[in-house]
Order: sequence, then C-alpha cells, then structure tokens
Amino acid sequence: MVTRSEAPGQGPSITIIMGCGRLGASIAHSLMQLGHRVYIMDTEASNFDRLRLEPVQSGIISPIIGDGTVYADLHKTPIRDAQVFIAVAGRDTQNALAAQIAKHIFEVPTVICRMNDPDRQSMFQELGLQAISGIMPLTDLVVEAARN
Repeated sequence: MVTRSEAPGQGPSITIIMGCGRLGASIAHSLMQLGHRVYIMDTEASNFDRLRLEPVQSGIISPIIGDGTVYADLHKTPIRDAQVFIAVAGRDTQNALAAQIAKHIFEVPTVICRMNDPDRQSMFQELGLQAISGIMPLTDLVVEAARN
C-alpha cells in the first residue's frame, strides 16, 4: 500500500499532469493559480515551450520528460504524494492506461483522464475512472450556434 507523506489540506496539493499540449499547459497554469504544485510530463521537451517561464523558474510548475504509462518515468515525479493525476495526452488508450496506473498502483485519490471518443468515455467511467470528453459539450455549443 502506498502511503502519503502529507495529509490532504496541508500544504499545496501536488498534481501530476501527463501531456503538455495546449490543454495540459492550460490546466497546469489554472491549477497553479489555485495553489497546486504542478508536475507536468511529456515525451517531447519542445512541448514545455507552452508553459510560462516564471512559474517554471520559481518551481511551481516542474516539467519532466517522460511518459505517464512508464513506471520508471512516474518515479521522476512525486507520484506517491500526489493528490491529483490528470492524463491529457493525445491518445485515449495512453490516457486510460496512465490513469489506471495512477489510480490502482499508486492510489492517487483523484484521477482524471481525457477521452476523445465518447464511447470510450462511458466504458472507462464504468471502470471507475473520471473520464472526461469535450466532444458532446462542444457539439452542443456548435449546434446551438447553428440554430441562431
């Protein structure tokens, strides 16, 4: 069993994000504003160019080259102390695998993964993951705009 060195509510929440695309970088900056200490992983160092320089230099956001589906790469992060794990890489299967590793192996309390495919979203929700898809809300917004 994984133990946490910090009780929830003491010090900043530790959040790990897999994927530093536009969405991952945006989430990192937003959570930083809420007081989270963010570690963001990506397999491509150039993707970290999306991060603002000041929070990286001050250590509030820490970029880490790695893959959230690889056990050794997760150990480059404080995964054992994380309160939140968010998988927003480009592929649904990669996000689901990383989310399951964070939830079931490292027992991270809050695990969220992005699903592009709404059918997969339902399947992974049934497995106990917080799977979020932007497809239906975006579809609804476009259809509503087209009605006007």
